[in-house]
Amino acid sequence: MMKDEIEIFFRILRVPLKSTVRHAAATRKTGESLWVQVRRGGLSGFGEGCPRGYVTGETLDTSYQWLEQHVRGIQASCHSLEQLQAWQVEHEELIDAAPSSWCAVECALLDLFAREKACSVEELLGQNGPAGRYEYTAVL
Repeated sequence: MMKDEIEIFFRILRVPLKSTVRHAAATRKTGESLWVQVRRGGLSGFGEGCPRGYVTGETLDTSYQWLEQHVRGIQASCHSLEQLQAWQVEHEELIDAAPSSWCAVECALLDLFAREKACSVEELLGQNGPAGRYEYTAVL
């Protein structure tokens, strides 16, 4: 593998939920998402997309198929933030057809590029980070 080459790995992730989640459009006992890992030079970036048929018409299968079809082009073209942004502009209709798939890839690439520059994604994008002190909690 060349130094600048990016590797993209993806898989469907299904995680049993501790309790059933219900809302007007669906009931879930399992969390389902598309998980993407992007690697270059010993660093990895991660992204997740959550296709929901009742929101965008995407399914896990169609999202996975979209990645299978387009991963090589993304891998060959998106080696920097500027190239990622250019690819996004050039492929707007393609992205609009699979927003969850693109979300997973874009987040993974942004994560990788930020890690390579030892900064946050906000800093990478020229945004101001949060000010003040914050405490986060999560239930996994």
